[in-house]
Amino acid sequence: MKKYIISLLFGSLAIGLTAQESKIDFRLGNGLNIDLNKGKHHFNIGGYIQAGGTYEEVKDLDPEYRFDINRAYLNFSGGVNHDKFTFLLQMDFVRSYPLLDAWMAYNPTNYLTFTVGQKQSFSGTRSMMFNDQALALGNRSLVDRTFYGTGRELGIFAETRLPLKKTGIELGLAVTTGDGINSFGSSSTDFDLGGLKYSAHATFYPMGFFSPGNDLTDTDFAREQTPKLLIGGSYSYNQGASDAIGEGHGNFQLYNKYGRTAYPDYIKMSLNLMFKYRGFTFLTEYVDAWARNLDGLSVAATAGSELTPKQIADYLVLGSGFNVQSGYLFAKNWAVDFRYSHIFPEWKDKQELLKTTNAYRFGVAKYFVDNRIKLQLVGSLEDYTLLNTQNKAFTLGINTHIIF
Repeated sequence: MKKYIISLLFGSLAIGLTAQESKIDFRLGNGLNIDLNKGKHHFNIGGYIQAGGTYEEVKDLDPEYRFDINRAYLNFSGGVNHDKFTFLLQMDFVRSYPLLDAWMAYNPTNYLTFTVGQKQSFSGTRSMMFNDQALALGNRSLVDRTFYGTGRELGIFAETRLPLKKTGIELGLAVTTGDGINSFGSSSTDFDLGGLKYSAHATFYPMGFFSPGNDLTDTDFAREQTPKLLIGGSYSYNQGASDAIGEGHGNFQLYNKYGRTAYPDYIKMSLNLMFKYRGFTFLTEYVDAWARNLDGLSVAATAGSELTPKQIADYLVLGSGFNVQSGYLFAKNWAVDFRYSHIFPEWKDKQELLKTTNAYRFGVAKYFVDNRIKLQLVGSLEDYTLLNTQNKAFTLGINTHIIF
């Protein structure tokens, strides 16, 4: 992997230096840009680092202190023929298997995009469409962490954004493996399981589109001069899920009446609303997850081992959750943000994978050069029930990031 990256880096620089009418520049937050043939083709090398220190205190346990590199991204992106064709390769070197994104896209018009590969999907909440560096509070909400993983999927995607007079609409359809990131595992013998996942997404902009990119962050960096609102939702149907949230495979096995492996279908739906105006942001999201095609499934390949009522909750995250978040970006790039999240299982007496939990998170941040450098103080409180005992976890931390 390292040899490949180094070869790609030096190869791209050589092309940029030798091609006619080329231009090379670097700007913090925009990476190293190489423009060829007066901008007809372009190539970019960038990255993102997030680090922080935390103090964590859990009821009846000793406090813990940690310092972590949470994310260490390196990405290569570009476009050919005035962005008729675009691509992205992105890795996170904090992960054991670093590949995050690897896709190519065809853009026949300004309003239509077809993508093949592994990418951030639109099958989840609105905030699951945000890049990690765009998160106001430095991490995913409790709702997103519970019902989703990285939010990345491998497959085929079709997306469009259509202006409709003073309004706009955003639509997306996808067919993916249904097993999330790196779905074929780490070797050629680790096969995909179950069927495909079918996803649809729609968002309506009753007050027109946000400023470019400002609908993909939960901070109003553009300081919208007129009120902007989006209302949207997504739906996904995963045929044959073998992971608790449908973003992995082989993490559990069930069987049909013939003793062969079989898996339930896993469905998720989300509804989203986001409002921005002059530095103020309000975001709320709702998620519901349930299962189908459970009849005839057994926990073992032997007779008399059929799934009992509600037992599927031992294997899949089933239930609902909602998230409410608000923040304000002051004129001198100081920001305050608050988030409340609540999740609850489909059945109160089945809380193996999903426990009723309330989470609160508050942050004060200072941004430098837009969002390219951030220093932030954050605090979190989670209140949950475990074995009929009320538990609380408190975290206080310093979060920093740089986009280069």
